[in-house]
Amino acid sequence: MIVRYKTKPDQRELNRISLLDASTKRAYNRLPMRAIRVPVDKLYTLADDADVEFITLDKPVLGMTEAARLTANEALSANGMPPTPACLPATTLFQ
Repeated sequence: MIVRYKTKPDQRELNRISLLDASTKRAYNRLPMRAIRVPVDKLYTLADDADVEFITLDKPVLGMTEAARLTANEALSANGMPPTPACLPATTLFQ
């Protein structure tokens, strides 16, 4: 999961992630986000924090050009880009 925070995560958040049996896959020095691995039954608890802005799936980044995607016969959306998962605010993720 990619977790975007309203402010840069601090030691309190690292402790909270640990208590959720989650692990940090990647921390970013200048961005208020983390890529983490978290058990599915802990997602509600992860999202239920005032500093969590949104949570989304950690998917591979597509580095191909439009021409390469067309050559590969990959489906494109109306804007010419491949379909991507939505980034949802944490407050609406589990409604």
